[in-house]
Amino acid sequence: MTTHEVIAEELAKKIRFILKDEENITGVRPITVTKNNRKEEIGLAVKMADTPVEMIVHLPGYIPRVIRGSLSMNDCAEEMVSVIRENMKNEEYKNLVPPMEWDYWKERIIFCVINRKENEEMLKKIPHIPFLDLAVIFRLVIEPGYATAVITNTVMDRFDIRLVDLIRAAESQYAEKNNFGFEPMDEILADYRAETENPKNENVIREAENLMWVLSNREKEFGAGLIADRAAMEKVGEILDDDYYILPSSIHELIVLKASCSGVPERYMVDIVKQVNRTAVLEKDWLSDHVYYYSRKQKKVSLVEV
Repeated sequence: MTTHEVIAEELAKKIRFILKDEENITGVRPITVTKNNRKEEIGLAVKMADTPVEMIVHLPGYIPRVIRGSLSMNDCAEEMVSVIRENMKNEEYKNLVPPMEWDYWKERIIFCVINRKENEEMLKKIPHIPFLDLAVIFRLVIEPGYATAVITNTVMDRFDIRLVDLIRAAESQYAEKNNFGFEPMDEILADYRAETENPKNENVIREAENLMWVLSNREKEFGAGLIADRAAMEKVGEILDDDYYILPSSIHELIVLKASCSGVPERYMVDIVKQVNRTAVLEKDWLSDHVYYYSRKQKKVSLVEV
């Protein structure tokens, strides 16, 4: 066992002892959650008596303090118990159990994209579509901006559905619900403008505002999945009246540049994406180091080869 796993096990024991007389909590156990890009996160799963949903208390904010000695194991357990008791008052935990009915699920399924190479093991267990260097997967949105769940092969078996059923459900998010956000990048660049008084930089910012757009869904959560939605990609082309480049900002959003006006060498675009990924994107949110190109004539997204 790693140091983090040992600490998690010890914390679970202490918390179980503190909460032993609480009838609405039936168990506390360590859990390791595998996230995007093989990123693993240790937490404690707290089983509540009146719902099958487990409350997950994430440990990355606690374990380093225990290791450094700035927080004792006993104090850490007491601090986490306070969090658990506070969350127990939150009725939302009890409302996050989706009914096992396909009519409910199909209205709440969205496209998501992840890096195919970095998630090979995960992809063995979930339905997906290879898409260039990415993989298109599917998520159930239980509570927008709050709770989602990856659709697994087990779910497909439970509902006796096919991959095409998931695709149709996800496509309806844009086609029928218009879950689509496409905005100029001026709001993002406004912060940078406030920090610079250089006229040359101002010219660059003004030009970028006219060329760069941010594409995501309304919740700005897993919105990069729109790259897999043919109708959404076509709509972007109509708005811009042009072909366009797609720079992956993260699994949550994409940066779009008009092809005819960018004036930026493709090699430089790739370098920008790599630099931003290394310095500003969390490992669990990283999508790709590649740049993509959408052709209106072909109605197709392709990899930019440099």
